[in-house]
Amino acid sequence: PPKTRSGFLADEDRDTPWLAGERQTAGLQAMAPDITGIVAMDENLAAGALRGLQRLGRRIPEDVSLVSLGDLAAFRLSTPNVTAVDRPHERIGRMAATRLLKSIGNANAPTQIVTRLEPVLIERGSVCSVPLVKGR
Repeated sequence: PPKTRSGFLADEDRDTPWLAGERQTAGLQAMAPDITGIVAMDENLAAGALRGLQRLGRRIPEDVSLVSLGDLAAFRLSTPNVTAVDRPHERIGRMAATRLLKSIGNANAPTQIVTRLEPVLIERGSVCSVPLVKGR
């Protein structure tokens, strides 16, 4: 059975993040050709990783699973559809604005409030399971 290896992609190029994802995927594949999973730190990097894997002839998800931390409508149209962890951006923005407005002019307003907003896993077609290796 194959060993499970995974990689994380982070955005180093804000002007063309999809190209950064493609370039980093090629580098990751060169360093670890047996990699079985990639987690892209945002949706643009995932789009680049998808393109990079396809250009390298890697099958998604059969050879490499791909997950995006952030969703794009285009992921529903890509081949394969990309699995994503969607973050509630609008809700985060509304809550931040509401708390800011409530704190303006209120000397007793808390300086730190912790709220947990659950991300949503959107399962599509870019992930498959890998057999477990005994002894790990």
